[in-house]
Amino acid sequence: MICSIFTSGSGTLVNRFSGGAWAGFLSIGGLAGGQPDCSSMNSGGKVVCFAKAYSSGIYGALFNGVSWVVGNWTGYGGIGGAVNDNAGCTTQAAGQLVCGVSAIDDVFYADVYNGSSWLGFAKIGGTGVGSPSCAPLGTGQVVCVVLGIDNKLTSVVGP
Repeated sequence: MICSIFTSGSGTLVNRFSGGAWAGFLSIGGLAGGQPDCSSMNSGGKVVCFAKAYSSGIYGALFNGVSWVVGNWTGYGGIGGAVNDNAGCTTQAAGQLVCGVSAIDDVFYADVYNGSSWLGFAKIGGTGVGSPSCAPLGTGQVVCVVLGIDNKLTSVVGP
């Protein structure tokens, strides 16, 4: 399990719980505009953390699953989007992810990482505020839930 926090300097600190103990905080940098969120890739211990940038885009950094050192993290790379809050991401299959976001127009969008590249954000519809919460269904699909501007929950299953 990897936990991430947003520092007062807008960077990201991560810590891994493994073998019954915390491994220690690592600074993986970045210049986040909100709290980071991490998700397992269900592939060889790989974990990816996402954060909303000051520019309102979504950025991700990947831990390769090997030893707990900064050098085993990629630098943050952009996946796009113009969002109000962070992405909610989860794995749909080993090495594949689905991320949901509430865009700056309050409309819900999703993007899929197919194991080698991001497909691009697709408009799902509905309105949303805050970060969506996404979870795998065990069928190769995920469910994402987001709070609407009318204070009602909206969900979508895909891809």
